[in-house]
Amino acid sequence: MGYAREIEVLTRAWKAEPNRPHFAPLAELLRKDGRFEEALEVLRVGLPHFPRHVPGYVVLARCYRDLNREAEAEATYQEALAIEPGHPIVLQELAKLPQRPGQR
Repeated sequence: MGYAREIEVLTRAWKAEPNRPHFAPLAELLRKDGRFEEALEVLRVGLPHFPRHVPGYVVLARCYRDLNREAEAEATYQEALAIEPGHPIVLQELAKLPQRPGQR
């Protein structure tokens, strides 16, 4: 996968400036690198400090989706839409989720 250098840079940035939302791109790279539990931990720490940071919710939902936890992914996308209704990336990602029985 090869994201070690970028992960290291973002980890240092996040530790140096915890008042900035470096956690979301860090978690996204961890997710892309297949390090889902680490990504979830970064999001668990970062999101409470930035509770309206939609990109963080997108990454969280992607982690859930990648872990086949579609219900949690859908709920997380819905949280993001509550913060920013009509967010195009959230709507696009939500549409990619498998439909559950009884949904259209």
